[in-house]
Amino acid sequence: IDEGLVPNVITFATLMQLCAKCAARGRASVQDGLQVLDRARAADVQPNLRVFNSLMDVVAKSASHGDADALDGLSVLKRIKDEGLKPDTTTYNSLLEVYAHCAARGKGSLSDALKILQSMRGDNVARDAITYNTLIDLLAKETHSRGSARVAEGLGLIAV
Repeated sequence: IDEGLVPNVITFATLMQLCAKCAARGRASVQDGLQVLDRARAADVQPNLRVFNSLMDVVAKSASHGDADALDGLSVLKRIKDEGLKPDTTTYNSLLEVYAHCAARGKGSLSDALKILQSMRGDNVARDAITYNTLIDLLAKETHSRGSARVAEGLGLIAV
């Protein structure tokens, strides 16, 4: 900007992708992603689906550290739809990744994720191998989380 360069949607998509990479390392948060979105709007740049998909990736990466949850992902999905954009396979796969990370902490379930799969069908969005692999991952994490809780209960460490 100092050099007379004006940021555009590609600039903010790249910044959001950088934010997602930082979130994967625990060095950025959903709030940081929302600030990138705010800066885009302040620069009179209309975020496109790529920017929002990268924001959903920020949520997924943050969820892997316990710093975001399914409500954060659903909030991004709502923003996408409120902007008049159509969520795509990437959008939903990242949202399912959020649910998988939540399931690993015992805060999500396959039944919740299947509702997302139904939303994909309702929005006429194609499912792909990543979609189903993420659901399998979620099931494994949910089963492991519940199994761990049962072991802890059996040892008298917790009451389930």
